[in-house]
Amino acid sequence: MKRAMSILLVLIVLTFFAAPPTSAQLVVWWNKSFVPEQDEAFKEVVQKWEKKTGKKVDLSFFALPDHPAKMLAAFDSGIVPDVDFGQIVNVQTGNFALEDKLLEIADVINPIRDRFTAGALRATEYFNGKTGKRGVYAFPLMQHGVNIHYWLDMVENAGFKESDVPKQWKPFWDFWGEVQKRLRAKGEKVHGLGITYSTEATDTWQEFEHFMEAYRVRVMDDNGKLLVNDPKVRQGLITVLSDFTRHYKAKNVPPGAISWKDIDNNVNFNNRQVVMSMNPTLSIPGSFYKKNDDYYNNKIKTLRWPAAPDGGTFTLRVSVHAGFIPKDSKNKDLAKDFVWFILEPENLDLFVKASNGAFFPALKESYKDPFFVSADPHRAAVYKNFTENPTRPYEQVINRKFIQVQTENLYGRACGRVLADNWAADKAVDELIARMKQIVGD
Repeated sequence: MKRAMSILLVLIVLTFFAAPPTSAQLVVWWNKSFVPEQDEAFKEVVQKWEKKTGKKVDLSFFALPDHPAKMLAAFDSGIVPDVDFGQIVNVQTGNFALEDKLLEIADVINPIRDRFTAGALRATEYFNGKTGKRGVYAFPLMQHGVNIHYWLDMVENAGFKESDVPKQWKPFWDFWGEVQKRLRAKGEKVHGLGITYSTEATDTWQEFEHFMEAYRVRVMDDNGKLLVNDPKVRQGLITVLSDFTRHYKAKNVPPGAISWKDIDNNVNFNNRQVVMSMNPTLSIPGSFYKKNDDYYNNKIKTLRWPAAPDGGTFTLRVSVHAGFIPKDSKNKDLAKDFVWFILEPENLDLFVKASNGAFFPALKESYKDPFFVSADPHRAAVYKNFTENPTRPYEQVINRKFIQVQTENLYGRACGRVLADNWAADKAVDELIARMKQIVGD
């Protein structure tokens, strides 16, 4: 019995010392891409870093809707990854910085600041409530705008040519209703537009804010102060809400669009249930890249945004996707080295390109890369959007309190008031403004 106990004790001791502690590995949580090739590209970057340093990475991928809850639970428990990147988690970065949960990484970013676009850098700086100062709490990876896609063969079946798509604001949006009308006359059960109106989808507020920019409506100045007390801003919001929702009222949008999640406009477009759809990133054509060349190269077209209602060019909103290092990381120096390695142009380009063009680089020098400037019909349109239109980030980058505005999806709620509850646009806007002021302050 004593011999058996001695052997058991030896085995326990050997097991304890043979298993390296978790802190010996770099724990990385990463966004699971809609494009599998991008996950593989990131694994390749990780393997390159492991080979270079001799260190090991414990890498976990999390699906888009699951990642935020996972990260929040990690912060609550105090058991956090060393590095995290999540597309939707991005929305909460300002809150995490405010609550002093993130590591300040100016020593990583500042030496290479010149590599990045101004908008990308703006998305790395946040206010820390404990220190009372702004600092660098995120590292930029890639960015995207809202793109417009349509099925050319469906437009042609309606009797139009590619050159018939209008370039002025109202004619442009009305065109898709006419395409729907003609296709319905041929017996096709299709809708002209795939606009998202729900409170559940981030697509809703991203699309809505592009309409706001087109109408020159801004609810916040560059210093983070609300402008909604201005009667002109209120009237502008009423105009935008009325224009944005009129297509649903005209039955040119699928009825389910008031409850869509972020994936549903993709699904409706890919299943050819809508002729045209707006969508953040190039994930719609990207889903056919190297899988259906006819769809990707010939049938799906990506458009530049039409001119604003006043006939001019308008500012496009940009989402910068950035990761962070939690302050409670057990491997801070190793995490910084890993982030620095990711941000090397050859590694970051490998990761961004693998999205099949769904995302645009945050590195200035990558703008010249033939991959993004090429004759590829979709990437070329995005390149022109980024280089020929002014761009700016969303309000939550300027004032972290606006995160709650987007979390509650106040623009989506206003759409629901008009479309589901039959409210007048002015009443819905007044509710929107009142709640926005409660959240952000006057």
